[in-house]
Amino acid sequence: MSSRNNILEQNINTARYARPGVIEGGYSSVTPEARKEIKKQGMHYLPSSVSLTGPTLVSGMEREFQGKKVTDEDLKNDVNRVFNEVKSTAQEFNTRGDLHAGSAIMGFLRVANVMAAQGAV
Repeated sequence: MSSRNNILEQNINTARYARPGVIEGGYSSVTPEARKEIKKQGMHYLPSSVSLTGPTLVSGMEREFQGKKVTDEDLKNDVNRVFNEVKSTAQEFNTRGDLHAGSAIMGFLRVANVMAAQGAV
């Protein structure tokens, strides 16, 4: 029995004809098996770590701007920056086009760099 939080492999074939890719709308709702099938089918996949960046950015911007209004243009620029960083990280680590790998590597590197800067490593 399938959970509504998971996109299962058998649903990928149906999705392939309905749209050119899968945008993950919940945190880690696409299973590893489904990611493999998406890749095998040649479909685009936007993981939640990228697709759900907006709310996190808005929260951070509100703190940064200390209550000033965050504009759509501010958000658009930051979302584009994050997307481009994930995309270039994926390419740099030979996983070109794999935004899931790119976002995981980018997150790991950010944490590792902060730990090194703090002398924890």
